Amino acid sequence: MVVSILFFGVQVMAQSNSVNTHKLGEKFGGGVIFYLDEAKEHGLIAAPTDQVAGSKWGCSHHKIEASSLNDGLVNTKKIIEKCGAKTAAGICVNLTIGGFSDWYLPAIEELLLIYEQRMKIDGLTTNDYCSSSEYVDGGNDVWAVHFGRNGKRFYYNKSFPYSVRAIRKF
Repeated sequence: MVVSILFFGVQVMAQSNSVNTHKLGEKFGGGVIFYLDEAKEHGLIAAPTDQVAGSKWGCSHHKIEASSLNDGLVNTKKIIEKCGAKTAAGICVNLTIGGFSDWYLPAIEELLLIYEQRMKIDGLTTNDYCSSSEYVDGGNDVWAVHFGRNGKRFYYNKSFPYSVRAIRKF
């Protein structure tokens, strides 16, 4: 953006960089940035700590169509609507960290991005982390990531106890 500045009585045209750019691993928006768009202005933030280890996804034996592989916010809303707040998704949406209350359970692709940037994010364990992405079957399984086994993606029963790490968009 070009702006006009009055400098000692002389009007000067200057280039203003009003865009805030960010970097991976930066502490921002209540957590740590683990994904950035090309302009480095918008992205995804992981909560600074796990929300809970041993949380169940919920709604076992019920298919709820939380099938997005890359938009956990959409899935989280479906999980809360159909399964209630006593779920991994409910733990995430009820968070307020750093004044931000728009946290959600990541979709499988978002969770894999966390794994890729795990060295920049404090407190991740070698546990299995659940995503908000339901595995396409009879409603029993959910996509998850083995953080201790080379970030392998797998599906397993919704009633299995998983670790949970909330994320938010900015």
